[in-house]
Amino acid sequence: LSTNPRHDRISAASCCCAPSHTACRKSRSIAQDDTGIHRIGDLVGKSVAVNRSGLGEFLLVAALEKHKVDRAKVKFVYLNPPDAALASGKVDAWSMWSPSVDIARLEYKAHDIFLEGRDLDFQIDFSAFVVTRGFADANPELVRAANAAYQAEAAWVSQNTREAELIAQRRAGYSDEIRDQFIARKRQYHMFPVTDAEFVAGLQKAADWLTTRKSAPRKRHCRRSSRAALRSTMSGRGRYLTDCDRLLGRQTEN
Repeated sequence: LSTNPRHDRISAASCCCAPSHTACRKSRSIAQDDTGIHRIGDLVGKSVAVNRSGLGEFLLVAALEKHKVDRAKVKFVYLNPPDAALASGKVDAWSMWSPSVDIARLEYKAHDIFLEGRDLDFQIDFSAFVVTRGFADANPELVRAANAAYQAEAAWVSQNTREAELIAQRRAGYSDEIRDQFIARKRQYHMFPVTDAEFVAGLQKAADWLTTRKSAPRKRHCRRSSRAALRSTMSGRGRYLTDCDRLLGRQTEN
């Protein structure tokens, strides 16, 4: 179910149990202040560091399409991780996700030229709790327990944003300035049940977008994978379909 092609071989034999996303979409394309690049159109003839078949590349492709810039006129430089590329002068811009892109923007004196949450009207990248179908069939109670734990963690982080960001900073080791930016954003995390038709439709749109652009090797059937998870976790339990919202949970924004 993942829209990331690196997970394609895994998800082909798996089912999705709890898709999720963050309401604070801060992946972006940035350029250093002294490059003369201030908008996506300025990337013509320039080089941009991205991670191959990952969110950085997807976001840059979407940005070029939106601003009607021929992809062939921009040099994609595949680096992973590319955080040293701007400082060393090997590329002119960088497309990546948070928090790495926030750190690079501060340390390398860079600025945004395309921001996912501001400039892109749909979501490309999603996270999901995925297990093999065999495991879900054999351990439905364990899968439901893991779903409940993820739901509880998402709720706690969304309600305790400052404490959560302090924990994240201790693990990642970035500066207080970056930490304070994240605290100010009050990032919210949402868990969705596999029965949420609107969310699964958005996930399918993202998967189709990737397939059309050959970023994903084959078409993904998100609803099919989601229903497989539902059957596995509900099999032999005598529960009704409508109980899935209670079992898998949904974190909604206030």
